[in-house]
Amino acid sequence: MAKGLTNKESAINLSLSEKTVKNDLANIYSKLNIGRRSQIAAFYAGSFKGSEVRLPMATR
Repeated sequence: MAKGLTNKESAINLSLSEKTVKNDLANIYSKLNIGRRSQIAAFYAGSFKGSEVRLPMATR
C-alpha cells in the first residue's frame, strides 16, 4: 500500500487472492478506526519519517 500498489497488484506480489487483500485491509481499517486508504499511507509514512500522525483510538 505504501508503494501505491492496487489491491490486485498487492495480491499478485504476495501470492494471495485479491479478496484476501481486501479483507485484510478492511481489518486494518477497523483496528485503526480509519476509513480511507490514504490515512493508512499517511500513518505508514509518518511512522518512518519521525512525524507524528494521530489516529483516533479504536473502540472495543
